Amino acid sequence: MYATIDLAGRKIKHAIYVVKDDFPMKYEGILGIDFLRKQQVSCDYKKRELKIGDAVLKLLPGEPLSCTATIEHAISTRADTAPVNMKPYRLPEKHKAEVNKQVQEMLEDGIIRKSASQWNAPLLVVPKKPDASGKPRLRVVIDFRRLNNLTIGDSFPLPNITDILDQLGNAKYFTTLDLASGYHQIPMAEHDKKKTAFSTPYGHYEFNRMPFGLRNAPATFQRLMNSVLIGMQGLRCLVYLDDIVIYGSSLEDHNKRLTEVLRRLRENNLKLQPEKCEFLRKEVIYLGHIISENGIMPDPSKLTAVKNFPIPKKVKDIQAFIGLAGYYRKFIEDFSRIAKPLTKLTKKSEKFAWAAEQQNAFEALKEKLITAPVLKYPDFSEE
Repeated sequence: MYATIDLAGRKIKHAIYVVKDDFPMKYEGILGIDFLRKQQVSCDYKKRELKIGDAVLKLLPGEPLSCTATIEHAISTRADTAPVNMKPYRLPEKHKAEVNKQVQEMLEDGIIRKSASQWNAPLLVVPKKPDASGKPRLRVVIDFRRLNNLTIGDSFPLPNITDILDQLGNAKYFTTLDLASGYHQIPMAEHDKKKTAFSTPYGHYEFNRMPFGLRNAPATFQRLMNSVLIGMQGLRCLVYLDDIVIYGSSLEDHNKRLTEVLRRLRENNLKLQPEKCEFLRKEVIYLGHIISENGIMPDPSKLTAVKNFPIPKKVKDIQAFIGLAGYYRKFIEDFSRIAKPLTKLTKKSEKFAWAAEQQNAFEALKEKLITAPVLKYPDFSEE
């Protein structure tokens, strides 16, 4: 059977196949590939573009960001707390267009709304990783520090990353899932939206969804994920905030777990970011580590920052380096002993003096991290 296909104004006659409605869906992505190749058709998911020869067609916009009804984020402050109204920071002229663009996108997506709140937090523009072509990118963030100082803390615990990784022994297959703008999929409690208000040169706004930078946002997000994956967390999958790893010792085991996790995410109206998900791999990057059935090792791309770290000039520099290297301390035997000449300089009673002792410790930590071994998973069956 043949049909005439209209492809960007070109009429093309091509064979089509009629199948029963129970035809296996696994073949859906295979049928038509020869046709697409012949007609020079390619799809760029990230840019949402369809290329047909030299023609470029913009695809329809994606689905709006979902919002769960499982939990909402509240900002607990004392009843007598007065609204904090801070003056906006001055923005460089070159950043104003980007601020306006990102604010308009959040308005269109329902993440924020216009506000008449007595509260106001200033806005900042910070650099983020360049795009695939190397073009610099900017992130608009809200400085909630004053609000956070007034917020009553939430003691809900975050998982220990070492404990998470230790659970992966005997696994051979892995899938990592990443939620799309995870925080923005959690609604704000209506009575606390006013506290998230911020201003730009173009107006005053407040958040409908949980923004980044709030004191208790990580606790709320982890509470959500623990609730969504109850009975699975720590047994058939692991989750740290919006990073999920599903693992299995067999293909069948892995696929059953993945199916169940996806079902639960769907039931709780949580949306994934496909380009950041890795499905059915023998080796994946998770929480800054490469994990496989052979064990755990540091992600080499993360170690670049350690390798290129400049010689510290002040206490804050040492603290930054120790924090960076300390994340991988389990890969370095006697980490505390090696780092002692550095940590000694962070004490208030110590005068900052960078000597040979500190330089040797600095270089030793770098070298040991760059040549870190693959760590085997602990065997919990041994007593």
